[in-house]
Amino acid sequence: MIIANNMKFIVDRKVFEKIPNLYIGVVVAYDIDNNKNYIDIEKLLNDVQISYEEKFKNMSLREQKNIAAYRNVFKELGINPNKYTSSIEAMSKRVLSGKKLPSINSIVDEI
Repeated sequence: MIIANNMKFIVDRKVFEKIPNLYIGVVVAYDIDNNKNYIDIEKLLNDVQISYEEKFKNMSLREQKNIAAYRNVFKELGINPNKYTSSIEAMSKRVLSGKKLPSINSIVDEI
């Protein structure tokens, strides 16, 4: 359990029993203006999406190493990866279908 500024981040121990090599990180940031729009970040996000589309446009998502790893973990946890996709798979599907990722806010977009 991680506690920072009265926020708790808890992962059930059963997760680590099923996936012993799992690493989870938590970022706590202070004094950040998350209301501004940053043109550099918008451009970077757009460039990455274009690059991703070009790199993976003719490849099955399930065959991609990183996506397959998430799908395997979901299966180990008893979660049907066809019904509940990981966020990375969902974002990949969106980008590969020609849609752009929505802007959440400047901090999320940058990460």
